[in-house]
Amino acid sequence: MRNFLYFFLLLILIACHSVSAQPYNYRCKYPSFVLGGVGSYANGDIKSSLTTIRPGLSLGFNKRIYPRLSYEFDFLWFRILGDDYLASDKKLESDNYLRNLHFRNDIKELSFTLRYDLLPNTDHYRKRPIYNAYVLLGGGVFYHNPMAKNDAGSWINLRKLQTEGKSYSNIQFSVPAGFGFRYKLAIQWDLELEFTYRYTSTDYLDDVSGRYINPDLLKSDQSRQMSNRSASVAGSYNGEKRDLDFIHNTLEEQFFNQGSGYSYSTSKAPGSKRGSKDGPDSYALVSLRLIYIIPGKIYCPKFR
Repeated sequence: MRNFLYFFLLLILIACHSVSAQPYNYRCKYPSFVLGGVGSYANGDIKSSLTTIRPGLSLGFNKRIYPRLSYEFDFLWFRILGDDYLASDKKLESDNYLRNLHFRNDIKELSFTLRYDLLPNTDHYRKRPIYNAYVLLGGGVFYHNPMAKNDAGSWINLRKLQTEGKSYSNIQFSVPAGFGFRYKLAIQWDLELEFTYRYTSTDYLDDVSGRYINPDLLKSDQSRQMSNRSASVAGSYNGEKRDLDFIHNTLEEQFFNQGSGYSYSTSKAPGSKRGSKDGPDSYALVSLRLIYIIPGKIYCPKFR
């Protein structure tokens, strides 16, 4: 992550230096409105796959300030989802299949990004390139609230349950980095396909990070039930029956019930590892964006 961000920072610095010396027409500076559809992919401790991609929406304001450089403010609202049962191959990823956790998280993000175009536009926006590509880097703040279904099928707020005995904030920070491709549809319209990766400041987008703690330290029976789903006979998200023969005979796992809503399998006992990755969680976004260029001046016909 660090090398990746250093690369983008260096690119932006080079861009800022190069554009300051480049001749251009002031008319190349123009604002735009942005409307986009988003597809999201979570990269956390709970397993994700193509089947867990979820939709979202983005609204933005872009201002071109140099032939290659622009800045943009965006509001994004999207959902990320992960499910050990749905996304894991039980033979190749048996640890995740056995863990049997899931989550969904509706994220609302405000971000600021700098964008550097491959091809410059030194004149009026009408003369901009038909095709272009760009890279971007920025920062953002977002609100998140991970949830999961309980055994009754109701969605439960996980943060309040403190399933690992730790508290964390709903408000976190992100660092978006990515690239995109732009096509000129008409005089004032562009279409963009954009790929971004969001590094975040939290390891609890999916409410999973560390180890299973002593169930006696958890706040309620609901907390104990949601903390450990490894002994469930069904997938915790969709309720489909799990392959118990594979779990008991191939993985050689046994189920134990401690009461008060807490049960576990042999390798998922209190004290064992609950999270499956190091470092903060992140997510990737693929966006299809419609750009409307705001005309700097409206010309009206003269009547005599």
